[in-house]
Amino acid sequence: MLVIASTAAISQQTFTIHSQSIVDERWRTLMSGVLNTVMGFGWAVTALAGGQIIEHWGYTAIFYTAAASTLLTVVVSYLVAHRPCRLMETPRPRS
Repeated sequence: MLVIASTAAISQQTFTIHSQSIVDERWRTLMSGVLNTVMGFGWAVTALAGGQIIEHWGYTAIFYTAAASTLLTVVVSYLVAHRPCRLMETPRPRS
């Protein structure tokens, strides 16, 4: 159990460092705030809905729900990553 907890702690820091490195420096604070807000929202929804899903449909349903939401996240992330984004552009010098 200790290995799982320590691995989770390391993976969270790795994710934060990676996400900070791919965003332009001027947008890092906004990205960090949005990322932490969304992650907190995800934890809250999981806590609220997870218990209800398990109670009504069992543990199998919660794993299917998690798999479906993960797949949806991967698809949305792929679509967002492969479209032009003004946040990732470096500013042009004004003349």
